[in-house]
Amino acid sequence: DFENLKSRVSDITKKDLKKHMYYNDILKISYDILLFSNDSNFEKYSLAMHKVYQNKRTEAISILESITNTDNELISNKIKFDCAYLYYLQGNIDKALGLLEGIESDSPFKEQAILFEAEIYDYTLSNKSKAAELYLSFLNDFELSIHYESVRFRLRELAG
Repeated sequence: DFENLKSRVSDITKKDLKKHMYYNDILKISYDILLFSNDSNFEKYSLAMHKVYQNKRTEAISILESITNTDNELISNKIKFDCAYLYYLQGNIDKALGLLEGIESDSPFKEQAILFEAEIYDYTLSNKSKAAELYLSFLNDFELSIHYESVRFRLRELAG
């Protein structure tokens, strides 16, 4: 029940429970509610997230892939990012990288996508030159990011 969920999340966030152990999860859910507010795929997306919490990643991927080609680009890019992360956890690095590269450049998820892609090349594939290239791209495109300094520091480590 979308309206009931929306109401309950709103009530919880109004109580200002920032120290609650699930506060970040509640904020994520409230973001998803806003994102999917006028989209018929919210039920499938929430089922996929439920599968993730049950550690049924393969089922979650299948559900997410069924709604990836939605007309709403913002939702499509979020689903691509979520799928990429699940593929990464499943060990399918090529599929994860393909999805990350497919996220639109003007999407708010592009910042996370480039950073995640760079970290895959850096830490998982040990391709330091490709990682450095992506880190540089990140620094050029996201100067106001909260990750800017840590990326700059990591790039220095790679160069050093």
